[in-house]
Amino acid sequence: MIERLVARAGRVADTGLEWLVRSRFDRRPTSIPRFTSAAVLAATGTDRAGGARRSVPLALLVAGVRAGFGAAVVMDLPMAIQKEGYTPAYVAAGVLRGQDPEAVSRIDATIAHHGAGALGGVLFALVYAALDTTAISTAESRSEGISTPAYPIAVGFVVVFVYAFFARFVLVRFGGEARDRAGAVRRAWAVSTLVYGAVFAALVARAFPGGN
Repeated sequence: MIERLVARAGRVADTGLEWLVRSRFDRRPTSIPRFTSAAVLAATGTDRAGGARRSVPLALLVAGVRAGFGAAVVMDLPMAIQKEGYTPAYVAAGVLRGQDPEAVSRIDATIAHHGAGALGGVLFALVYAALDTTAISTAESRSEGISTPAYPIAVGFVVVFVYAFFARFVLVRFGGEARDRAGAVRRAWAVSTLVYGAVFAALVARAFPGGN
């Protein structure tokens, strides 16, 4: 059941991102690779001249963004069933729109939430790529193409950052009336963030060579 849910989240991420690009630019994003292991297979880590490339591979960024978007979609479930589950989304949307969280619409909150989920994927790609170029990521430390030290560290960093950045900074500074319920909001956010991290880890793993 979990595998079917993860696969469905990946398809939802593809569909959602393609819809966003079509609606924004009025065209099909054919230049964006699909969320499959083929996307990361295309990232060889070399430039066109065959030299080593230090930048983050585009395919890794795409995989991270789509995994983050898909994980944010699944994250809607625990957020919806918790009393304060969706409060962080309203607070985030309020920051982006320069409004009090109480004045933000549900649509704006949902967009802000899913956008933040996608940005979590960008953060993962940056951290993973940085760790993958260090001595900890040797050929012997790989499993099915994934750097076993870099992968869990990067996922863990994203989960901790997503939770702490909102709970300790955004909520405190921009939470509005939600600051009076900070304890409950943080507990709900912790549960939702753990779900996000678990689904994100599964989706990203499927994008690597050898992932299923």
